[in-house]
Amino acid sequence: MSKRLKPYIAILGAAVVLVTAGWALAECPIEPTSQNFLGAGRVTCPCFAGGEEAGAVFPVPAEHFPIEVLRLGVGWGSAFGGNPQQFEQALHIYNGQLPDPGVPVYTVVGPQLTDGVINEFNLEIADDIFINSAPVAATLEFQYSNAGITYAPSVVSDGNGCTPGMNLVKADGLGWVDACHLGITGDWVFHLVYRQVNCVSGVDDREYTVTTVPAKAQLHDCYPNPFNPQTLISFDMPAAGNARLEIYSLAGKRVATLVNGEVGAGRNEEVWYGKDDEGRPVPSGVYFYKLETREFRESKRMVLLK
Repeated sequence: MSKRLKPYIAILGAAVVLVTAGWALAECPIEPTSQNFLGAGRVTCPCFAGGEEAGAVFPVPAEHFPIEVLRLGVGWGSAFGGNPQQFEQALHIYNGQLPDPGVPVYTVVGPQLTDGVINEFNLEIADDIFINSAPVAATLEFQYSNAGITYAPSVVSDGNGCTPGMNLVKADGLGWVDACHLGITGDWVFHLVYRQVNCVSGVDDREYTVTTVPAKAQLHDCYPNPFNPQTLISFDMPAAGNARLEIYSLAGKRVATLVNGEVGAGRNEEVWYGKDDEGRPVPSGVYFYKLETREFRESKRMVLLK
């Protein structure tokens, strides 16, 4: 199982307009973020070759399992900062730990990382990711070698002492190794957001659905991006009205029209399958999707890979 996605950032500016109730089990609340590191990442490690991995085992209490994984955070930085965003090979989630966490139970292909921040990836929008028992770990697999390049971005640690058994490295020629044994001076800046699957919430068994209307129109980043063979495009409408959602080539030629007419208030979603209006597959490359309403116009970039 694999996905490709970018860090997800949500900005809420909405008013609650409807609350409904149905008889179902209440969803478990999100647990406090699970992490080993303390404070901000201070020490970058440009010390990896392509295909190697670095990551963390998370201190999730055994009694919380089974859990649903919601988000994964990865600290990414460089000694001097200012590097452009960079795609790496993959994020992996494991149901294991040292000396060998086994094979990944879930993989995110091509995560895009920003220098100088903790990049948080929303896995809840991709799939339901359930892990039945402790331990749980996650790693970043490198696509590009940064070993010995002092200005290159890489994973970072907090520099506050390395916790044995909780920091993973998969190194060429060595296999899985405790990062502390390699001289890493702190815990990798990785965090996990999750919720229990089975919990006692202290509320009745009614499930409440809250419907919100956004304060203004908004075009969201498509998911996944880059993509193959399809991507989900979503946009918000503050009220029902006419909208036009179109796909354009890098040369500015209209390729496809996904929406042309009245849509409802709230979140709207459309899937583009990499085809033109005649149903013919289009070549790989850079495309733009443009949303236009009476009071709003915005376009965003996406990449089709074949």
